[in-house]
Amino acid sequence: NSLSVDASALSGGASSVNGTSSTTGDAVGGTINVTINGGAILASDSSIGFDASAQAASGENRGNARGGTIAVTAIGSGGNSSITALTTITANASVGGANGTLPNSTGTATGGDIYFTADGGTITAGSFDIAATAASGNSAGAGGAAQGGTIDIRAANTGVFSATDSAGTSSFATDAATGFSQGGASATGGRIGVVVDGGTVSFGAPAFFSSTGIAGGDASSAGNIVVGRGGSILLQVLDNNLNTSTLNFQSLSVSADGRAAQIFEGPAQMPGTAAGNGGDITVDVQGGQVT
Repeated sequence: NSLSVDASALSGGASSVNGTSSTTGDAVGGTINVTINGGAILASDSSIGFDASAQAASGENRGNARGGTIAVTAIGSGGNSSITALTTITANASVGGANGTLPNSTGTATGGDIYFTADGGTITAGSFDIAATAASGNSAGAGGAAQGGTIDIRAANTGVFSATDSAGTSSFATDAATGFSQGGASATGGRIGVVVDGGTVSFGAPAFFSSTGIAGGDASSAGNIVVGRGGSILLQVLDNNLNTSTLNFQSLSVSADGRAAQIFEGPAQMPGTAAGNGGDITVDVQGGQVT
C-alpha cells in the first residue's frame, strides 16, 4: 500500500483578443502537516509521497508561482513513534511554469519549505527524493526571478532519520533556474540544513544535496549581467551530553554552485549574458560521530 498527499496548485489560464495582454493566474501550493506521536506508527510497504508544488499556467504572460509547506514530524514521547516507507518518501514543494509557446513575460518562481523532524521518533525510507526547486523559463520580454526553497532535516533526542536501501540513492534539492529574457532575471539556490543533536542521520546509499542557481541571462542589446547564485548547505553535528550525535553515510555529494547557462529549450538566436557565483557549504562537527 502507498500513501499520496496532494496540496499542489495549478493556476488558471488566460487569453486575449490581441494575443499579448492577458496574464495567467498565480499559483500557491498548500500546507501539509503530518505529526506522529505517542508511539503511533505510519507505515507503507511501498511509498509515501507529499506534494505541495505550484505551477503557473502557460499563456501570453505567465503568473507567479510559490511552493507550499510540508512538515513531517515524529515525536518519541509515549513510545517510538515512526514514519516508514519500504521504498521511497518523496516531498515536492517545487514551482515552475510550462511554456507552450514563448511568453511575453514570466512571473517569479519561489520554492516552498520542507521540514523533517525526528524528535525522539523515527523517519525511515529505502530512499528519499526531496525537492523545493524553482524555475522560471524563457521569455520574449521581462523575466521573473527564481528563488529556491528550504529543506530542513533535524534528528534530536535519540531520533532517527534514515535511508536504508543500499541500492537506492537519495536526493535533496533547492535549485533555482531562469531562462533568457529581456533584461535577464536572477536565479538563487535555496537553503538545505541537516542538524544532528543527540540523534542519528544515516544514508545507506549515496546521497546528493544540491542548491544550484542557474541564470539564462539578458537577451537584450543592453547585456545586463544577471547572476546565477548558489544557495547554502549546512551539515551540523552538535555535541550532546545525553545522547551521541551520529551522521553516517556511504557517500555524500554536496553542491551549491552558481552558473550562467541556458537549460530551457528556445531559439538559438537569443543568447543571454549572465554570471555564476558559488554559494556556501558549511560542515560543522562540534561533537558526536561522523562515519
